[in-house]
Amino acid sequence: AIKSYFYISPASDTTVLDSFNLTDVTDVDTGRYTGNLTSSMDSANFCQIYGGSNSSAGSTDINHHIQQSTDGRNKASNKYAEFMTTNAAGGSFQEAFAADSAIIGDLA
Repeated sequence: AIKSYFYISPASDTTVLDSFNLTDVTDVDTGRYTGNLTSSMDSANFCQIYGGSNSSAGSTDINHHIQQSTDGRNKASNKYAEFMTTNAAGGSFQEAFAADSAIIGDLA
């Protein structure tokens, strides 16, 4: 079952438009965000689903990613892995029109 989800429109701000089990979304930098859970997961080994779009028409010129850094997925039991949006070439971070994510796993 879904243990947490959120929907934001990062192009305007990081206001959470809809959510469950989420305190807020942190704006890490342009095109980079992470969600903070109200109730922690039992470990950092949960499944995270992420998606989004560039415009209300669903333009595909922005790529959406879950952060894969040298430190691994960069997540803890109390937060989402960082997600990011880049331009189509992947050369720079860029804001998306909409972003949403969900977590599947067990709560602590």
